[in-house]
Amino acid sequence: MAYVNMLKMQIEIWQGRANHHVDVANSTWDEIWEAINSLDGHKRTLLSLVEGVNAYMLIGGDPDKGFIVNTTSDNCEFYSLVISGKPTEEVLITIGGQEGNYKSKHCVPLPFALRAARTYFETREQEESLCWERV
Repeated sequence: MAYVNMLKMQIEIWQGRANHHVDVANSTWDEIWEAINSLDGHKRTLLSLVEGVNAYMLIGGDPDKGFIVNTTSDNCEFYSLVISGKPTEEVLITIGGQEGNYKSKHCVPLPFALRAARTYFETREQEESLCWERV
């Protein structure tokens, strides 16, 4: 079932230690696509696709180290996009303006993040062709 778009996109834009976030109500796919492609791990490190209070998708990271993609439909159970069989070493990535260590299996390439976001935008569901892990 396709949703009438009521997603709000929140984009973090860091200047030094200050976050000058931007909210875009009723985001279009083109706006979301552009925002994901602008994540650079420095100035732009995180975007959120928010529906209501408890349902959202978070995408953070950069094209060099990978993207972390998380979803929840109820703010109780959380899922992270993973690449099966990838080593479990940790990667240092800046998300939300802070550096953190993430398992390399959670660091997905841009096309995976875009596919997950497109499906979420259209259906508010996880993309079934991708692998999700409850975290």
